[in-house]
Amino acid sequence: TDFTSVKMKPVAAMMKYSQADVIGGHPLFRPEVDLLEGQNMILCPTRGKGYLSWYKSALESLGLKVTFMNPEEHDQTMAVEQCLTHISNLAFAYALTKMDQKNIQQDVTTPAYILRLYASARMLSQDPSLYSGMFSENPFTEDAVRAYGEAVKEVSALVQGGQKAWLEELLGSLQREFKNHPALKGKKVKIIDG
Repeated sequence: TDFTSVKMKPVAAMMKYSQADVIGGHPLFRPEVDLLEGQNMILCPTRGKGYLSWYKSALESLGLKVTFMNPEEHDQTMAVEQCLTHISNLAFAYALTKMDQKNIQQDVTTPAYILRLYASARMLSQDPSLYSGMFSENPFTEDAVRAYGEAVKEVSALVQGGQKAWLEELLGSLQREFKNHPALKGKKVKIIDG
């Protein structure tokens, strides 16, 4: 097994250089997390079933929620969950430096800005090679980057062109689409202090 953010290449290497059972693994949390209870873990069983039941049970006994995926499905999903997320955080942080707005004081910030700043700062607190490796090793990163770039370009054109009605239509459409997003189902996040 392994504990990497991409699965296709590591699983292929394990299959090529080993005769052992191969179960790709990806913990969806940072190594320094205090509590494993409720954290997500993806397993990509590829060869053999001898240890799969035992491994899953061992992980669940630690409180982890285990999900099975094949390596390609994993990498496609992580291109969205990780690559798209972190590329947008990277671009946000970089834009702040270009605007010389990276040092806005806390007493003039909104909750939404603090959330975005926190997400970017969290990413930037990690070893840069973690993200450069994640971006370069996931074969679906380019699709995520292209979609992000196209979306920024289209939204920018609406804003710069004063297309208020089109912008409102886009926001309304996205509101409807995100209202029942499966990843948010049953989750409550407090975003305003008080």
